[in-house]
Amino acid sequence: MLSSKVEDPWSSLIRVVEIYRRKIMTYSKLTPSIYHPMRENKWTGTNWSKVEKTIENLQHRITKATEKGEHRKVRNLQRLLIRSFSARLKAVRIVAQEN
Repeated sequence: MLSSKVEDPWSSLIRVVEIYRRKIMTYSKLTPSIYHPMRENKWTGTNWSKVEKTIENLQHRITKATEKGEHRKVRNLQRLLIRSFSARLKAVRIVAQEN
């Protein structure tokens, strides 16, 4: 026998969006930001130790993949490093300190 209760199609969509939003919020709390907690997302609020640690981790992974001969992984990690926000921040910082 069919259920006599008819569910509004929007309510199921709203439920899915709410679940997705909770997952994103949980993930964003787990992944540390490169900015200090109570500061704005500005140059002065950047946590440079975290930026440098992120870059070091990627460089270490590239070294390990090179030693193992995993050339595709090396290429992908290099691309990830070049396009990472942390690497861009550090590059700008180095150039800004030279001048």
